[in-house]
Amino acid sequence: MTCLFVGLNYSFVLKNLTKMRIVQCEKLEIVFSTSILRCLPQLVSLHVIECKELKHFIEDDLEDKVFQSSNIYFPKLETLVVTKCDKLKYVFPVSICKEFPKLKVMMISEANELEGIFKSEFEIPPNLKVVVFAYLPSLCHAQGVHFHFQEVKYRLVHSCQKLSLTSCNDDEDVGYNIMG
Repeated sequence: MTCLFVGLNYSFVLKNLTKMRIVQCEKLEIVFSTSILRCLPQLVSLHVIECKELKHFIEDDLEDKVFQSSNIYFPKLETLVVTKCDKLKYVFPVSICKEFPKLKVMMISEANELEGIFKSEFEIPPNLKVVVFAYLPSLCHAQGVHFHFQEVKYRLVHSCQKLSLTSCNDDEDVGYNIMG
């Protein structure tokens, strides 16, 4: 399976799905088709772990389209965790950069080819409290991570050689605060 939720537009109704955890889907290349985006209004937590072939969270054709709709596609998403997705270049395309009004936690680690979180500048979500970027050798400031990093309360950047963000907090202090 190279894409989850393949089907006709609006053929899926997942209106009550609050948590999605995708683990070890070795051949998965795309998490969401464009047709499924509107069908996840209650999604609060998204974890994608060890999907070695994952290239895109959202299928390519969305990247070049500008939505004419006022819909917010992830209105309740609070937690985004992405780990060990080596072929992923960007987490989200430009067209949904402002779709995270409730995002509180963003943890991304061990994605060797990841160049950027978003394909364009994006403003910091108003509720973002925790950001962790770890072991991302290709992630660089100039490609999609243009937000005011200092405004995030708990932040940790570790082993991201190309990333030019700085953190005021001590690594141990942040780790303790994140993990409890």
